Amino acid sequence: MLFIGYHNFTRFAAPEHPGQNSIFFFVPIVLGAMMPWTGALFQAMYRIIRGNGPYHDGLLFCLIWAVFIFVFFSFSKTQLVTYIAPLFPPLSIILGWYTYALKRIGRLPRIWLVSSYIGGLILLACNAIPLNENALFFSTPILWASLLLTAALVLPAICMQLKNWRAALICTILSMFAFMTVAFAGVLPQAQEYISGKTIAADYVSLETGNTTVYIEKFLCPALAFYGNITGTAWEINEAPDFKKIRTIPQKAYFIMQRSTYNKLLQTQPDLNYWQIVRTTPGQLILVNTKEPL
Repeated sequence: MLFIGYHNFTRFAAPEHPGQNSIFFFVPIVLGAMMPWTGALFQAMYRIIRGNGPYHDGLLFCLIWAVFIFVFFSFSKTQLVTYIAPLFPPLSIILGWYTYALKRIGRLPRIWLVSSYIGGLILLACNAIPLNENALFFSTPILWASLLLTAALVLPAICMQLKNWRAALICTILSMFAFMTVAFAGVLPQAQEYISGKTIAADYVSLETGNTTVYIEKFLCPALAFYGNITGTAWEINEAPDFKKIRTIPQKAYFIMQRSTYNKLLQTQPDLNYWQIVRTTPGQLILVNTKEPL
């Protein structure tokens, strides 16, 4: 317990990922993660605060539980998406109670319906976002996600508007099941080469012969350590090493980075053109300071 408490306190008080903190960091995450029930969230909370029904104490406990976690980690100096996972069970209880209450009294949730229709339009409009050449692979995932999440928002809203609550529940379940199936069975496997470091880790293991130095972009460090037990000097694009100086050292030196980072560095580090690219994946590449057979 002392170990857990100490590390929780240090992560709250000191940033592990400097420059990424904001008290609003978790707002879009919660709103997005609660789809397609996002439109009912604030109405349900308001009703708990103003209400005094038989379940009021339990619902108020769930509300305090969720709000405490959200506020605590919003002010934390270290912020990761998984930190707020414990707030979703109480929010689910609140939304389940609110949905059943609406069905029982036969009340039409107008704000929920309107926000669902508007949310669907916003999701479809995401397909019009211009993507740079390093992010073109996102176009297909954006299309599938926008279509399926729009269905999860709009179809239940139409059913609720017709006061067919059972059909609304079935549409919600089927839409989210379709979304998760497409995401994990179709989209993520295709995007693996862009977002995973598994292949580039295996490529480096096949190249490394000992007595070498490796510089790893900080974003890729966890993946390389996990998939290849590879550690090296971590660096970030705003504090990039001196490529010109490292290129002239006698021993072999490797750089592992994202392709998007490489394209950005070419504009500010012209000496990078003299480095040889020895391995590439759709999302990452490996450079070496000496000539090697490909």
